[in-house]
Amino acid sequence: MAEEVGVIKFDFNSNFFSIMKDQTESKFQEVVRQNNYFQTRDRVLVAVSGGSDSLALLALLLSLPADLRPQLYVASVDFQLRAESSQEITLVRTFCEKYQVSFFTTQWEQAPTKGMENAARDFRYAFFQKVMAQEHLTKLVTAHQNDDQLETVLMKLLRSGSFWEMKGITDHRSLGKQSLVRPLLTFSKLELQDYLQRRQLEYAVDATNFTDITLRNRLRRQVTPLLKRESPQLEQHVTNFVQQNQLAQQLVEQYFMQLEEKALLPYAAGYLLEFQQVTSLTPAQQALWIQFIFHQRFHLELSGRQLKQIEKILRGGNGKLNFATNLILQKSYSQVYLGPAWSPVEDVSYRLQINQPLLANQAKKVTIKQSLPTAKEAFGVCRWPQKIELRHPRPQDRLILANGQQQKLTRRFISYQLPLWQRQSCWVLTFDDQIVWVEKIYRNQVQPKNYYFKVEIGE
Repeated sequence: MAEEVGVIKFDFNSNFFSIMKDQTESKFQEVVRQNNYFQTRDRVLVAVSGGSDSLALLALLLSLPADLRPQLYVASVDFQLRAESSQEITLVRTFCEKYQVSFFTTQWEQAPTKGMENAARDFRYAFFQKVMAQEHLTKLVTAHQNDDQLETVLMKLLRSGSFWEMKGITDHRSLGKQSLVRPLLTFSKLELQDYLQRRQLEYAVDATNFTDITLRNRLRRQVTPLLKRESPQLEQHVTNFVQQNQLAQQLVEQYFMQLEEKALLPYAAGYLLEFQQVTSLTPAQQALWIQFIFHQRFHLELSGRQLKQIEKILRGGNGKLNFATNLILQKSYSQVYLGPAWSPVEDVSYRLQINQPLLANQAKKVTIKQSLPTAKEAFGVCRWPQKIELRHPRPQDRLILANGQQQKLTRRFISYQLPLWQRQSCWVLTFDDQIVWVEKIYRNQVQPKNYYFKVEIGE
């Protein structure tokens, strides 16, 4: 990676524009003041490509009065995907030289053949964060505007329709230890271009924006112009919709987080939902809560069809759904497991000695100890065991009941309503090949009982 960092460093010149304040500058000043985006002590990095949006952002930041203006630094990335890219970097560099703003740039020399859009974004933000760490900057500022917001909402609607996706682009969020600010979301692209024209500021035009190679471009060129003709107030409507949706999501998230405190338990690599704790919710509301959990904890967006499938399982008996990236939902009695699908437990057995701890599966310490008959977890046997084994359940396992009859272990699991995901991993203890204890559900019932033992399991 060829990198050019700190090429130009100047102190900020407070005399940006000497002419009368522009209407767009006045609006921007009010937006910044109302949202308290910056403090004068903030050191912020402005992402500038040279296009109309980002160049207008930089000009508007420079136009802020001293009590609102942070210390500004600029970063640009030359992706070298178009012949004009180096000229765009020169345009930004020249602007920064003219108005005495520190400038940083780098080049992307190894573009991938697949997934270029995501790779470019990752490279861009990695460079921004490197500059921020190097210069001790606190905030990154980007030029997402109202047209981007509309396109994003339409894309999310087309791809999933998920309630959790409809909050659109937020005006600020955390970025590691720093934060990301987007102060132009109430400005349209046309508004920003008109502003640059009034200020007689040049900006670059990316010719690929006029092609239909991406969904965003197709929406921008074919759909949004039609919507704007149908509704002249579309920009304000989009802003209202997103802001209200974000507020609604905050309220719902707060409620769902309260539910999680009493009904969501970590289990293996996933979570267990205790639905006895949320009986006040309808199955449809429970499904929405599950959608939120997948969205928040697994970054998976569930479709409307999948929500209906979840609701059907919640209304009925046991059931299972498979999702992308090996995630599953499985309902068993009053519990639901959410998370990665579990692998079958290896059929291994461990030989034990009385009072000698064993580390089973490299995780659980298991000890068989002699016990008093009155101990709560004690079980008795007729003969002193010669062979003691610890293992997991097997399909042919049978238990001997107090009346001498036998019962399949699988039937015992059902009687105790032991969830499916717990059955294969529970421990079975045998004395001389006879099951005498099963974790949580069985202790030997055969008479007479001359010796008593208990099982201790710990980390």
